Amino acid sequence: MRNHLIASWMFRILVIAAFLAVGSICVFAQCSMCNAVASAQSEGAARALNHGILLLLIPPVGIMSAILIWAFRYRNPPTHT
Repeated sequence: MRNHLIASWMFRILVIAAFLAVGSICVFAQCSMCNAVASAQSEGAARALNHGILLLLIPPVGIMSAILIWAFRYRNPPTHT
């Protein structure tokens, strides 16, 4: 039973790491409007805009992470019949 739990958690960690690795590539693309505005500005202003966008991404990701952690922590255990 314990080995199954460890294997389950290791699989979850690997899946999360894979999503983070793949998702980080798309983060730098940004939206088309932000890309157009950033390309019309100087390099420093474009970098600041990209950092601002990433900073604004932190609260929604944190909230969703907290909800998922809460849901997994307090889910009902499976019943055996």
